[in-house]
Amino acid sequence: MRVLPVHPGRACLRILLIGLSLVLGLFSHPVTAQTPLEASADPAIIQRIESSPTRRGLEFAIVGDRPLHYKIFNLSDPPKLLLVIPHARLSPLVQPMLVETADVAGIFPSLDNHGAVHMEIALKKNLSHDIVAEGNRLLVTVISQTPVTPENQQPQAPQALRLDVAIENMQTRIQLQGNGPGPIPKVYALYDPPRIVMDLTGYQGPEVSRTEKINSAEVESAELVAGADKSRLIITMKSPTIRHELVTQQGLPGLVFSQPDHVVHASPAGQTQVETVNFERDGESAVVRIATSLRETGLEVNRTDADLRLTIANITLPRTLIRRMDVTQFASPVSTIDTYPKGHDAHMVIRLTSPAHLHEIVETPREILVRVRPMQKVDVNNGENKFDYTGKKISMDFKDINIHNALKLIADVSQLNIILSDSVTGTLTMRLVEVPWDQALDLILSAKGLGKEVQGNVVRIAPMAEIQTTAEAKRKAIDSQQQLEPFVTELIPVSFANAEDIVALLQEGKSSDKDKRSTRILSEGGAISLDARTSTLIIKDVAANIASIRELIAKLDKPTSQVLIEARIVEINRSVNKDLGIVWGASYKPSAASSIGISDSSVNALEVYNASGAGATLTTAQPAMVNLGLPSATGRIGLHLGTLSPLLDLDIELSALEGVGKAKTISSPRVLTMDNQAASIRQGEKVPYNAESSSGGTTTEFVEAALTLSVTPHVTPNGFIALKVNVTNNSIGGSGSPPPINSREVATQALVRNNETIVLGGIFTKSQNSRSDSVPGLSDLPIIGNMLFKNNRDGMTQSELLIFITPRIIQADQS
Repeated sequence: MRVLPVHPGRACLRILLIGLSLVLGLFSHPVTAQTPLEASADPAIIQRIESSPTRRGLEFAIVGDRPLHYKIFNLSDPPKLLLVIPHARLSPLVQPMLVETADVAGIFPSLDNHGAVHMEIALKKNLSHDIVAEGNRLLVTVISQTPVTPENQQPQAPQALRLDVAIENMQTRIQLQGNGPGPIPKVYALYDPPRIVMDLTGYQGPEVSRTEKINSAEVESAELVAGADKSRLIITMKSPTIRHELVTQQGLPGLVFSQPDHVVHASPAGQTQVETVNFERDGESAVVRIATSLRETGLEVNRTDADLRLTIANITLPRTLIRRMDVTQFASPVSTIDTYPKGHDAHMVIRLTSPAHLHEIVETPREILVRVRPMQKVDVNNGENKFDYTGKKISMDFKDINIHNALKLIADVSQLNIILSDSVTGTLTMRLVEVPWDQALDLILSAKGLGKEVQGNVVRIAPMAEIQTTAEAKRKAIDSQQQLEPFVTELIPVSFANAEDIVALLQEGKSSDKDKRSTRILSEGGAISLDARTSTLIIKDVAANIASIRELIAKLDKPTSQVLIEARIVEINRSVNKDLGIVWGASYKPSAASSIGISDSSVNALEVYNASGAGATLTTAQPAMVNLGLPSATGRIGLHLGTLSPLLDLDIELSALEGVGKAKTISSPRVLTMDNQAASIRQGEKVPYNAESSSGGTTTEFVEAALTLSVTPHVTPNGFIALKVNVTNNSIGGSGSPPPINSREVATQALVRNNETIVLGGIFTKSQNSRSDSVPGLSDLPIIGNMLFKNNRDGMTQSELLIFITPRIIQADQS
């Protein structure tokens, strides 16, 4: 284990983080394993599930081929534990297990669409749980509210165990028989050969172990191994894919085996049960179909803002349907669907994604159809509320009503004339409350597989297949009539659109005998040609088709909008320079009467010296002792520091320069183009330079520095302009061969309103420089070294580039 050093300064922060993690853990339902999820290419394999009673309750052992990462959720409605094992898969021997204790109904494994294994432990009441990871095993204990009798204090175990084997209804049932109920056994699976082992702890087996040959479609044999206080039942299966269930009868365990594609329903014969629960998305609506056997029981519906709750009375729910369906990936008004039994009833909870969703329920003796749809949005263009259905609201609550009578009621409310086909028969049970009549009509037709054909205020109702057959017959009649009509020739000029594109469009829609579903524009014998010189279409077809083609061309032959794009490229440069220099020297002569001396080049020093009344004349051709002055100073000042003696004079000259420069450059390229057509404009210069040729000589080549604007506009129907823009502003950066190029470029896409200016981008640069000239050694002297033997120069340059763009739509009549 790697031990990290603890820094005292971080102790408080760690305590705070640990406390925050604990608080967040208290508010989150899932309990996550502390073992990190190892990155592995292969998923973990759940090999078997075992169950056994403990002092605290019932314990389930989930055994994998490696340590398992997990999350566990304790759900209350319906009560169950949901164990999620990510990146895992199920062995074929892992099957649902029914235990039927006072607290637990069973455990049901499944695999979701994201490669995670779900273990649902169905509870009969809300109970607490405990989970422990031991190597490759996850031990989940359902803590019972009633104390569990320890094994050493169990009541007298049942004796004289024997096996009853029943083969019927495509399943094999092996049931233990004895003189009384016993504890829940531990059941697990073995692989080679495929076997199911049931450890019967606390059972007194027969005196001699015995094996019984069964030889059914699912089971090869069953062996009951005898023991004093523990027996074992070993069942050899025909295939590892055989499904098995743990069941109880009069307190004694048994196993039911079936083929993988055969669902075992444990409901008694003749009892009403739920057969399937299916979900589908229909446009923006979510549809839940509940198929049942023939029933006479009622349906209770309760609606809240969060969910829709259905209760089907006196019906059996198979264990395969006790589950949660997560349908969030369908992006429908429903997120999850929970189905679970409660007493003698079946309950369903449909979670809604919004309280504003609407629902309808259509009920028949064998099916319940639940449709949830979102409320339609308000059309902001005209301020009117537009919903799918606008008819007068009605309420209908009938059981086994003849469909003719139901449609007659709708006809009375809607004031429509309804014609029913002879094929429309049957009854239905429905309960609709405050539903628009047109919506009720669609629900009834959908439940019975019917369609409608509307002609004015007359509605013809028939099975969908019959309506499709009638429509196909009408289409064939129209085709036959067109073949008998005479052809006419029509000339249609094209002004704005591309005539070749329109010809291609009309020819693509031409139907043939092999493709009766294609979009028909020209008839079978119709023809089209183009006169490119006058951009005129020559069409030969029946009169009805020519009228349709002329209407289509009138809609397509519209002038295309033009877009004027104006770009402004603004470049601002700022510079500041500050320099400070010094020149000083001294003049000296041995005596006042001497004509020999030493002087610097300072004119001020000579004039001051001569003005002092000395008789010697000093030359000014010699350089200054210290010359750190500025070559082009805008300000100078000369000082005579004084005469230390009649023979020595000191003089100094200070020079200073401060410059501030500003420059602003504006480039404004403009370009006009058609909608959806690329355009570009370029302005710049080509700079020649000498380059070495392949023959060894020199040749003249050019490098370009240009301002370029490239743009492709698209005018949207709501007046916006979508732009693909590329702006380049290159300039010569100096001399060289080739010379360097300063490149500044913006490539982007933007959505702009008409005649609106936006900033596409900007570049800001800032540079600072500092220089110091000094006399070596003397400049390091304290105080005077920095004042008399140094020249300081400071400079700053700022540059800013902004790119603005303004598109304008120019209509055809304004150009």
